[in-house]
Amino acid sequence: MAEESPKPQNTQHQIPPFLNLTDPNNPYRVENGDNTALVLVTDLLTTDNYATWSRAMRRALRAKNKLGFISGNISKPISENDLLFDQYERCNDMVVSWIQNSISMDIRSSIAFVDDAQAVWIELKDRFTQQNGPRIFQLKRNLANLRQDRDSVSTYFGNLKTIWDEIAIYDPIPACTCGQLSILNDRHQRDRVIQFLMGLNDQYANARDQIMLIEPLPTVNKVFSLIQQQEKHHQLTNFSPTPDSMVLATKTSFKTNTKNQLMTQKRDRPYCTHCRVQGHTLENCFKARNAPAPVCTHCNMAGHFVERCYKLHGYPPGHKLYKCKGSNTFANQSSLCVESSQEEMQEDKFNFTKEQFQQLITLLQHKDLSSSLPSVNQAQTMFKVTPTALKASKVSGIEFLCCTSLLSNSFNPSNIPWIIDSRATDHMICSPSFFKSNVTAVSYNVKLPNGTCMPVTHLGTVRLTNNIILSNVLCMPSFSFNLISVKRLTENLTTCLFFLSNTCFIQDLPTWTTIGMAEVKCNLYQLLLVVVPPAALAYALSHMSPIFPSISMSVKTSNDEFVA
Repeated sequence: MAEESPKPQNTQHQIPPFLNLTDPNNPYRVENGDNTALVLVTDLLTTDNYATWSRAMRRALRAKNKLGFISGNISKPISENDLLFDQYERCNDMVVSWIQNSISMDIRSSIAFVDDAQAVWIELKDRFTQQNGPRIFQLKRNLANLRQDRDSVSTYFGNLKTIWDEIAIYDPIPACTCGQLSILNDRHQRDRVIQFLMGLNDQYANARDQIMLIEPLPTVNKVFSLIQQQEKHHQLTNFSPTPDSMVLATKTSFKTNTKNQLMTQKRDRPYCTHCRVQGHTLENCFKARNAPAPVCTHCNMAGHFVERCYKLHGYPPGHKLYKCKGSNTFANQSSLCVESSQEEMQEDKFNFTKEQFQQLITLLQHKDLSSSLPSVNQAQTMFKVTPTALKASKVSGIEFLCCTSLLSNSFNPSNIPWIIDSRATDHMICSPSFFKSNVTAVSYNVKLPNGTCMPVTHLGTVRLTNNIILSNVLCMPSFSFNLISVKRLTENLTTCLFFLSNTCFIQDLPTWTTIGMAEVKCNLYQLLLVVVPPAALAYALSHMSPIFPSISMSVKTSNDEFVA
């Protein structure tokens, strides 16, 4: 039997894999939209974000089928006569251009002369990769100190998620094949839920307590969805301005607010569909025999409580037994009762008798503070004001006249006035150089009452004197002066302010001593950054008029008791 000769192999149409540029999986293939000007990632590389940048960059290169040029899986041909040499050079140059386009300007110059894509990638990795230990410590510390504060729920959760994801990169959960990893994942999710709830503001306390009672706890994404719904509910029901939209309180109409509050209260009251009366529902309606009828303890009649008894409180207008005289008498008695209770509260708070308090009010209405305060006049720093140097700026509904020292080109913190503003809701400074501690960089705008939006750059603590320390101060570089909020000052320092005709005294309530003074300059109360005698208020009252010595003696006696 004749031996069969081998069939000739058809090698005419066989092409090496990398030379087939029509193959979409060929890494040497260049698509029509690929060019050297592309920016593959949105966040450029800086000295602090290499972990997130490298992950985004690898993801983009993998989508472009060019990841092998930085990982080393595709090596450079040795000989220039190789058919793939030109293709490699073209793809390598394009990957290098993509990497350089994704780097910030201060780092890009350091790799401008590196032509190999893998060498560029390794150099960036060696320079910016942080050790796991210090980075994990920094992330854990940021996670423990993170609070919602002025951020929205979405922003706060985004900050938490960023830290969690970066911790997962440096400290990943170990792989497990025994099936017990689900228990560890459940505990990990529980810790995230607790961490998220701990950093929320106090306005979400009720929702937080309800979520903690759920067994088992929902996932962190589900909890975020519930809290975000609660935030939207607060935004619909709360009409007060937020810190990001309004810093200074604007003057509103009392009648309009009172009307809106009454309408809201009336709308929120329960309504009975049987007797068509507000105050109860059908389930509690005694007229529908769903509940026992109430009995008045005053007239012993069924159908109403003592709080709504006409015989005790008077008949309403339109009733056949309504008497105008008796109604007015009752209203006057109620008004006197309220005024009497308010006067008793004021007497308990300020340690003044009723007669002394009335004398003080009468004295302040008719007389000005005498100018014979040697300690105040000696320590006072006057601003030179000229007609050409005055500048009017509308802030918080007042007209502030800037002095010559503020209009000069040279910045001198000692010449910047500290204005006491009763309408400002936050303390504000014009330069971050006033901060002493707890400085945090922020970036958001606030809206003033005149409609102007001003940027806020920092938050921090300012120390004016040993007794006056301002916290959560907003830095607004567009301002040319500093504002002290009366509301924040009385809340944080437990103080009260006495405004006289041209002087303001800041009194410490626990010790009843004077810790600060302000004098009127340019028609505004400006704080004096000097040491104030503890008995400055008593000294001022004693020199106002010798006709009322009992007021000053009472203040002096209280001061002596606290000092002793």
